Amino acid sequence: MKINFITRRLLAISRQIFIAGKTQEETLAVAEKLNGEGFLTTIDILGEHSKSEEGVKTAYEEYKRLLEEIGRRGLKTTISIKLTHLGLELGFGYCFNVVKKIVRYARSNNVGIEFDMEEFKYNLETIEIFQSLSKPTDNNRLCLQANIFNSFYDLDFLHDKGYPTRLVKGAYQESSEVAYYNQIDIEENFISLINLAISKTILNRHNNICGPSHAIGTRDKKIIRHAKILIEASPILEKNCIEFQLLHGYLALGRELLQEGYPVRIYLPYGDDKAALPYVLRRLKNPHAWKLLFDWLLNFGKARF
Repeated sequence: MKINFITRRLLAISRQIFIAGKTQEETLAVAEKLNGEGFLTTIDILGEHSKSEEGVKTAYEEYKRLLEEIGRRGLKTTISIKLTHLGLELGFGYCFNVVKKIVRYARSNNVGIEFDMEEFKYNLETIEIFQSLSKPTDNNRLCLQANIFNSFYDLDFLHDKGYPTRLVKGAYQESSEVAYYNQIDIEENFISLINLAISKTILNRHNNICGPSHAIGTRDKKIIRHAKILIEASPILEKNCIEFQLLHGYLALGRELLQEGYPVRIYLPYGDDKAALPYVLRRLKNPHAWKLLFDWLLNFGKARF
């Protein structure tokens, strides 16, 4: 898509909410600042659907430098990866080998990986690569989307294998054969996923099993409130049993959760306008994202810092 004047203005505004910076150094500085406030972070190099091995190599080298810097600076951050960015469309085996090197490098630098979930057609391959390359003892998580029918089964399976997940609503347009379309249905399934994650966490605690530690990625206060009620109602759960994750730009809500004693991780994607545009446009397909944008504008950006 051509980036014209209007698109650039939309990107400039949206960057304030969704994106941490254009460069690695800018984003590491934001992560360091947020760590100083008590936040955890995850850093994502924006990009997807790499069409050449050269593009994948560029992404791999950037992640390698990022992992070195996170380790060197001792930041409390994970990295987020999209498998199409790392060659999934060039072949399963090719992508597997690239991600394998990243996982090993992350492990050597004591950095966890958040495996993003993309369109449903990549669902099984993403789960297979995640499970094959991650150990339950790693600080790696797999994203599961509440709009996808299979996510409840996937959470049940992955939890029992000891793998932590990140639960989100889902940002991709999918076929009605595999996904919910109605927002009420998506929210109800999101609640069901949270109920399952917390009930299984309680069962693990009863059996003296530590982990896996799941995360909830949302700024929906209704869903956050539901999770908090479940956690605080249990006599054996501590507040750190579930991690809340928020988009960059909603630190006010994050600070409220931090003050209440919950761990909060802020998502920090970075990249140039070409890489940022598909991400921003996908976010803005959701009506809730426009509300988020207008809320930010009405508050003159106060929600950010």
